[in-house]
Amino acid sequence: MINCYRSDIETAYHYLLWAMRLRYKNPKVPILKNNLLFPIEANGYCTECQTIAELISIRNNPNRMIIECLMIRERVGVTSNFLYLLDHQADLCGYNLYSFDYNTYLRGSEECQLAIRLWLHAYHLSIQTQINLNKCVSYLEKCARIMGELINRKRTKEIQFDILMKVLEATENEYQRNKNLESTLDVERENENFSCSSSEADETVGNNGDKCLYVILNLLF
Repeated sequence: MINCYRSDIETAYHYLLWAMRLRYKNPKVPILKNNLLFPIEANGYCTECQTIAELISIRNNPNRMIIECLMIRERVGVTSNFLYLLDHQADLCGYNLYSFDYNTYLRGSEECQLAIRLWLHAYHLSIQTQINLNKCVSYLEKCARIMGELINRKRTKEIQFDILMKVLEATENEYQRNKNLESTLDVERENENFSCSSSEADETVGNNGDKCLYVILNLLF
């Protein structure tokens, strides 16, 4: 349901409506959702729909429908596959991947902001769950890239300052995390039992640190 942008939103809606009706098959004793996610900025501080009426109210709001599907999937459990889908959904929100027209390749302001929020959320989920840590820098690079696109197209006003600062903060944290990993690798390298694959791991960590600095410099200048 979440691996879509607009074409499958209607299909997703009908699946959600079908599931919601099952919950209220006995209206006197509905099966309510539990373990709902706490409202966060990445999801626009929204919470999952709990009633059929709430679901109907968001039917014609594609971005809100995307968020609804993402919240449901995240509640089920954060996995490597979910992080991949979250990343891909952000791509679809920010860019019209099927357009060859430079002027329409980048989507509107609301969609671009949603894409940045989703990439930031993917970054924080990776750190919290220790899943797909090798993708962390990529999420931040995509945030910087779409902001750069907005600047190049003279759409600077669409860049929210608080989001910019959060991307910078996350990038600084990622840089420090990779520096700490470098220190750990240095200690392990001195251990005679350390695997011969150390050079490859060290190169990866070093490259990630360099990428973080590149992201910061691009955002600042």
